[in-house]
Amino acid sequence: MTETSSGVENYLKEICVLIEEKGHAKTNDISKRLGVSPASVTEMLQRLSDKELIFYKKYAGVTLTKKGEKIAKDVKKRYITIKRLLHIVQVPESIAEKDACEMEHHLDPKTIRQLVKFVDFVENCPIKLPKWRECFKLYCETGQYSECEDEK
Repeated sequence: MTETSSGVENYLKEICVLIEEKGHAKTNDISKRLGVSPASVTEMLQRLSDKELIFYKKYAGVTLTKKGEKIAKDVKKRYITIKRLLHIVQVPESIAEKDACEMEHHLDPKTIRQLVKFVDFVENCPIKLPKWRECFKLYCETGQYSECEDEK
């Protein structure tokens, strides 16, 4: 896979999300999602088309090439995993969204694989685990361990 900038990755991810949600991605929708001008979107779409990451025709919308779709889905998976992890450690939603968007571009793929495993384990482990998640939440809210001490 060719190396891509975080800006390119953000565009591809948002195009992918828009297509999943609405069935299409248009310049104005991308502009609103990313908080940039339609002219900036058009410029980037031309660059993405030149790199063969999207199919773009002015006024007709955007679709992802196989290469663009792979990058978009990889970025989206990284984002979702990091956001899930941040929720586990009690980061508020608005901050988790912003931080996950920043972090998704800067972590090594091996780190992402381990985070995916950890988050999946924490959320889906069939073994009755200690109440550490609830205890951690209480600790974050109060700074107290009182309800989390081992029963004697």
